[in-house]
Amino acid sequence: MAGRVEAAAAALRRGGVVAYPTETFYGIGALARDGAAVARIARAKGRPEGKALPLVAADRAMVEEVAEVGPLAARTQADAGLIA
Repeated sequence: MAGRVEAAAAALRRGGVVAYPTETFYGIGALARDGAAVARIARAKGRPEGKALPLVAADRAMVEEVAEVGPLAARTQADAGLIA
């Protein structure tokens, strides 16, 4: 298993796209900072231009590296006790 994770991480660092299992389905992932890889996912999924893709991140700081956290998201996080 560790070898597969290392191979996927290397592919992501090279700008690749990976498929990964979750509890209920398979996900398709890329580094969010890699615009070309994200665009490949959007095309593969037949996503209309401008329609957002889900972002999985460890914390708010990681989200803020690639997205703007608007007032509604900030309020929701504060209500949930995730931020002060």
